[in-house]
Amino acid sequence: MINWRIVLPGFLVVVFLLRYYDFFYLYLPVRSFNIGGKYEPSIASFALFNYTLKLLYYSIKFLVIALALYAGIFLEGNKNKDRMASFGDLFILVIASEFVFLSADVIKIFDFTFFNVDYDDQTYLNYYPLSLFSLLDTDADSFQANLLQTINLFEVIYVLTLGIGLKRLQYPDSFKGFTVAAFSYGSILAIWLIITTYIKVL
Repeated sequence: MINWRIVLPGFLVVVFLLRYYDFFYLYLPVRSFNIGGKYEPSIASFALFNYTLKLLYYSIKFLVIALALYAGIFLEGNKNKDRMASFGDLFILVIASEFVFLSADVIKIFDFTFFNVDYDDQTYLNYYPLSLFSLLDTDADSFQANLLQTINLFEVIYVLTLGIGLKRLQYPDSFKGFTVAAFSYGSILAIWLIITTYIKVL
């Protein structure tokens, strides 16, 4: 079982530090935040409007993925129902797995801080490291941009991390955890891609 007393506080602190540096040192210099001439970026406004909204997004994301994993375990027909992983354990697993995507933010910070220092807001917004989008010359407004951005190394590692977690929680004697993770998370990801692609082509 994953220790939520370590994972949850660690996640909140890491997200705050990454978002803080990203907002004030990467995004703010290339973006105007004058909304009606009244908004001035500050630590209070950042915590209220940026960090809090990001945590709300993460909460919904974690809930949906944990539900998908729970449904995947149930639909898989595991015979060992007496030790079925609890929803709470799956929720903490999803939070722990999110550190894979947070590592992409770390790469972004290092890149824009030490290497690609002469960037503009479009470069910032269209930055997707280790993805097909970054390898191919694709227009960010094209309908296939979302798909190419999603096909990246971090998605693969994320699914593997979920699979390892499911193996520990539910399938210690088989590799079904990887299959359940791939189909459960893959279904959610496919629905998300369809929705975002449809919105973009409207």
